[in-house]
Amino acid sequence: MYRFKNIIVVITILVALAITAQSILLGEKTFGDSSEVYTHYNNYVIFKTSFYNLIEGNSLYDLYLSKQWDLYKYSPTFALIMVPFYLLPDAVGLFFWNLLNVLPLILGFLKVSNNNKDNLWIVLVAILIEAITALQNAQSNGLIAGMLIWAYIFLEEGKNTGAIVLIVATIFIKLFGGLAIILVLFYPNKLKTILQSIVVGLLLLLIPLPIIGWEEFLYQYQQWYLLLKNDHSISYGISVVGFLSNFFDVYDYKTHVLIIGLFLLVGSIIIAFKNELNSKTKLFVLASILIWVVIFNHKAESPTFIIAVLGCSLWYFISTKNTFNNTLYVLMIIFTVLSPTDIFPKFIRDAYIVPYYIKVFPCILIWITVSLKLSKIEPFKMLEKNEIIN
Repeated sequence: MYRFKNIIVVITILVALAITAQSILLGEKTFGDSSEVYTHYNNYVIFKTSFYNLIEGNSLYDLYLSKQWDLYKYSPTFALIMVPFYLLPDAVGLFFWNLLNVLPLILGFLKVSNNNKDNLWIVLVAILIEAITALQNAQSNGLIAGMLIWAYIFLEEGKNTGAIVLIVATIFIKLFGGLAIILVLFYPNKLKTILQSIVVGLLLLLIPLPIIGWEEFLYQYQQWYLLLKNDHSISYGISVVGFLSNFFDVYDYKTHVLIIGLFLLVGSIIIAFKNELNSKTKLFVLASILIWVVIFNHKAESPTFIIAVLGCSLWYFISTKNTFNNTLYVLMIIFTVLSPTDIFPKFIRDAYIVPYYIKVFPCILIWITVSLKLSKIEPFKMLEKNEIIN
């Protein structure tokens, strides 16, 4: 397994290097109707420039079209910790950013696999292909996925403080990562861990304060709140709502759909909590959360799905290998992982995949399957043969 792990690590580093080189060598591009030209790693530019805007007293949440396309949408805390990337040359900083968004994720999955190589190659290939989609957009979603899987690992190892730091830190990148705090309910010292979460959250919240001052601190967080509020009202992403909009007029009810989804997620987890609390059940809970935060996310884009694909892959890796589960995972590979790639001709992507939100559909099916499993409702029990992890 040690040699296998080294091979995977080398492949992962080479992938990060290749995507970095591609992003740099592709030069400049335009977005939409803008006449301005930007890099192919525009999101990375937005992230690293946020540090400059923060320390210069500029609003983090204004649109700076002369430098970057699109808005910065993360917290002031995240802007502050981007200082190493701001100081590095783009080629070097982008490589380390890409590596940060893929290597912890892969290492975390290898750790969770517990030296079990059965079906590991196909799962790792699926994750790596989806990671490439995220890296080509210089997104932070791979980082979120990596932080959450390592939070689970730390909880399993009794390192609750490390787990809490990772979970709470995701909130300052993308709010939905905080939902993983549910995991602490499955481990000892729940009250202590929750109190730690509050303390860590306050510390991370206040990190920028000594540098930018109280007035600027309040202003930046007010602007972030307004941005997130407006963001929610104007989009529904590649999500459950997006998919349902093909058949029903659900746009005005997306908050209702979100609440129903949250109710089903929490309900299935409560049922699991009342039953056996083994490592496999906890992994199913993690898988459910990872998929949920994407398919019910009003801003989910194609690069966001590395988080959901990790969840789907965890579910598949620890599940019984039967016709139903195999079929679901293959559908996920075809329509979620491969649909944005050139394997699908552009006219098919433009006519069917994108307009009908096909990318999210297999993830919805797998999330329902995980939820039923956690709820002890197994309509396909007769298909089961052998358990992979006892």
